[in-house]
Amino acid sequence: MLKITPEFVESKIVGEHYWVVPGTTTTLCALVPENGVTQFGESSTAHGRTFNEEDGRKYSRIMAFNKVLGAYGIILKNKIFEESRNANSGPDQV
Repeated sequence: MLKITPEFVESKIVGEHYWVVPGTTTTLCALVPENGVTQFGESSTAHGRTFNEEDGRKYSRIMAFNKVLGAYGIILKNKIFEESRNANSGPDQV
């Protein structure tokens, strides 16, 4: 059985992109896994003086990564469900 780990998810990411929204302290991250279902993360600071682009990238990536991780968890759960349903259906069942 497949287990969803951070390492597994990292191996599925084929692209990542970052933007700082002009005039704000908001950083956006887009992570693109190999299945193409792009997930976005964001981070902001409350005050412009505390804005650090490196930290913005770090925290927005964590947010996006957690969404990718969740999406792969749903894929695995669906696969387990389908396998269970197929294993429990006999020739008389629909």
